[in-house]
Formats: sequence, structure tokens, C-alpha cells
Amino acid sequence: MWRTSPSRVEQTSEDQNSKQRPDIFTTISGQQMFIDVGIVQPSAMSHRNKGPLVRVQEYEKEKITKYTPIAIEQDAGMMPSIYESNGGYGEQACNLLEDIKRFAHEEALAFAPSEVVRDMMDAVSVDSDSER
Repeated sequence: MWRTSPSRVEQTSEDQNSKQRPDIFTTISGQQMFIDVGIVQPSAMSHRNKGPLVRVQEYEKEKITKYTPIAIEQDAGMMPSIYESNGGYGEQACNLLEDIKRFAHEEALAFAPSEVVRDMMDAVSVDSDSER
């Protein structure tokens, strides 16, 4: 699934003057994919009146709008992977985590697939001053 090409971080646009750089470029199930990771703090004053995962969904849309032109330029897909600082995550992040679990299972890694994802989620941390 992920072995067909190595992942690269901050793949740039063909426009060398562009400062837009998705976080990761990889291949998932044969499809070239850009992944951009974001973290939101739902308890920030500007988000407190929003329902569960609303800010996550908004941020997913922002990432898709921002990076889809670069993805199209490189014949790739775009997958935002957005997490809340309190542990929630968006639909696209869920899909990515499922892909990672499937890869861990297929490749018989030294860790159980659930451990891989749990450790990734435990590693997500945010500065408490964040307003995203």
C-alpha cells in the first residue's frame, strides 16, 4: 500500500515561487496523495459556540481548497488530516488512520495496528494558546 514510493515531506508546487507546501506526499493504495495535517483547539474562545467537530470540518475544507490546485498539477489526490487538541478527528483523518492500520496489519509490523494508531494519536499535542 505505501511501499510503491517513499513519502516526502513538504512537496513543493511546480511554481517554485509558491510558498504552499502540503506536509506529506506519498502513495496510498496506488494513488499519489498529498496529506496536510492540522490541529484545532475546539475550546478556543472563537470556536466555543460551534458544535462537535465543526471546526475540524471547516479546516478540512480550507486545506482542500488551498492544496487541491497543487494536487491536480501533480496528478494526485488531497487528504487533509485534521485533529482536535482534545482527541477528536475528522473524516479524512479517520480514513488515513484506517489506511495506516491496514498497512501495519499487511506488513506484519512489530507493533499491533491499534498500537501504531494509538501512539500517533498520543503524539498529537497543541500549544494551549492556539486559536486555530
